Amino acid sequence: MTHTTTIVIVDDEPLQHQVLADYVARTPGLLLQAAFTDPQEALAFLRTQPADLLLLDVQMPLLSGFQLLDLIGPRMQVIITSAYPEFALIGYEYNVVDYLLKPVSYERFLKAVGKIKPAHSNRPSLAAPPGYLFVKSGFKLVKVALDEVLYIEAMKDYAAIMTEGEKVMSLVSLNTLEKKLPGERFVRIHKSYIVPLDKIRAIDKNSVWVGKLELPIGSTYRDIFLQRIREMGIE
Repeated sequence: MTHTTTIVIVDDEPLQHQVLADYVARTPGLLLQAAFTDPQEALAFLRTQPADLLLLDVQMPLLSGFQLLDLIGPRMQVIITSAYPEFALIGYEYNVVDYLLKPVSYERFLKAVGKIKPAHSNRPSLAAPPGYLFVKSGFKLVKVALDEVLYIEAMKDYAAIMTEGEKVMSLVSLNTLEKKLPGERFVRIHKSYIVPLDKIRAIDKNSVWVGKLELPIGSTYRDIFLQRIREMGIE
């Protein structure tokens, strides 16, 4: 590797931390930027200081590895480290670089990091991301202005995007659409709903109001969503 690749480790097992930190230290071109056992602390850090590569556990208390990825969005390359092979398929749906089963050998670690893109090609562009999204709707690609989205609702295998002027039926699932939305602007509040943060008018422990519309907060998403709101200083 000719460029230094910065790395953040997120794993609630201290022993695994030490193993991965040792591997990083032994490998030329890698630099450990930070390491966390608490995924919520990692979330706060990564929102302002994304690394080139995230070494991420899946099963963690309060916030799973996949929930963490949902919240930070596609901002960096990811290698999953887990003792559970059954999560591998889900991991690859997040376009992870590799999925390492614990205990991770140094040889397997090297093979995984050998797949990552050069650090300079992975850094966020200084240009602002586009304020729109093209979605497949019927036989057309429809341009949806993100500023006009009020909420997005799951409709079995599809998703309905409710905007200020129309309803756009997308031919992809809510899960797929969620991965394409900027994580800093949109948040999942329920298995069936995504809302833009700037359209939220009011919140209680069970509901979110977008304009006059009341939407439910799912129990699976409540703690993560309310933590996100607290971090924004609006609760």
